[in-house]
Amino acid sequence: NSTLAGSHFMDCRPSPRHHALVRVTCVVTLVTKVGFYCQDGGLWSGIFVHTPYDALTLALQPGDQVSVRDAYVDEELGSTQLEVAAADDVEILQRYAVVEPLLVDA
Repeated sequence: NSTLAGSHFMDCRPSPRHHALVRVTCVVTLVTKVGFYCQDGGLWSGIFVHTPYDALTLALQPGDQVSVRDAYVDEELGSTQLEVAAADDVEILQRYAVVEPLLVDA
């Protein structure tokens, strides 16, 4: 959730939960070969979840609401990330969930 976002993308400040195990519920926004991005709708709420399990990432799609448990908070290349150790640490709760857009003033 957005309380993890002690640092936002590329700001080089570590999260206050760095090295902690956390549980988050969020909506998948992008799936890659090594994990997925998700967000819970708050400002700076997006985070990358690294998972080395191809079967899991192939099953995920944008719009999936997931529960990520026992995720290790880490810092990589100046951004906060979550690392999961087992595929069953990510559970699909709902398909086609919607994240409400947030208006941000520039």
